[in-house]
Amino acid sequence: MLNQRNQSGFTLVELVIVIVILSVLTATALPRLFNLEEKATQAVLKGALTSMKSAARIGNVYARTEAADAQGDVTIDTKDIFMVNGYPVARPAGNGTTFIGLEALMEIDNEISIAYNANGTGTTTDNTRANAVDDVIILHSGTRCVSYQPPTTAGDDPIFSNGVLTYDTTANTCS
Repeated sequence: MLNQRNQSGFTLVELVIVIVILSVLTATALPRLFNLEEKATQAVLKGALTSMKSAARIGNVYARTEAADAQGDVTIDTKDIFMVNGYPVARPAGNGTTFIGLEALMEIDNEISIAYNANGTGTTTDNTRANAVDDVIILHSGTRCVSYQPPTTAGDDPIFSNGVLTYDTTANTCS
């Protein structure tokens, strides 16, 4: 009588085939997953850019149609917004009470961080209005960003980033 063993399991060939199939699937699927994260970040920032444009337009419409105070400020939903050349400033005053700007008109996603750049005049902690015209608000997530700067002269349009750009944390710039 032959000694028969009841063996169960996979052969080496079957295991190699499964490993090859899993390797091919992994090689094609993982880059797509990583790309989804970048696409999600870009989508969030594109939404923030649209929100910045809308908030700036709302501020501009109020500046043209509602009663502004002697300094050109307008009140929108009980918020006193400081205006520069007909558009909201990019940042609040350093003390947070002297004036507020575009950020107060926006609802900003939790995934987005806010930075300000003085753009050559004053500092972002100034409590004076004189230097606010050159200030830039930067909304960023990781190394991606969008930005807004009010017009530097009357009659001009504000300056928005051209889509989603790269955020330089060292220079605090969006380019």
